[in-house]
Amino acid sequence: MSDWIGTILQDWRENYLLSNSLVAIARPIWFISRRLAMQIETKVKKNGVTIRLANGKNLAIARDAGVGVASLLFWHGLDGYERDTSIALQFFFSFPPCSLTSEQIAGCTP
Repeated sequence: MSDWIGTILQDWRENYLLSNSLVAIARPIWFISRRLAMQIETKVKKNGVTIRLANGKNLAIARDAGVGVASLLFWHGLDGYERDTSIALQFFFSFPPCSLTSEQIAGCTP
């Protein structure tokens, strides 16, 4: 029975006129909710935060020690502050401790 319902829903989503009408309804809702989320992120600040890093350890920013950075990390995670640095850190956190030699690190630059 669920396959039958899934097939009907898939056909409805792929129907040109129906999909355009759904988009006409959903896009303003999406836009308003996205703007509201951005307003909440800019207006509500987080003072003191702990996030989990890719290697399983916790990164804690103490209270009153960088409210702006703590807020960005709280709302967007590690990728929210500096995306390029975050990608580099995730690369190094993916290895076990002391598994890279200096030659391997120098060869990993993009």
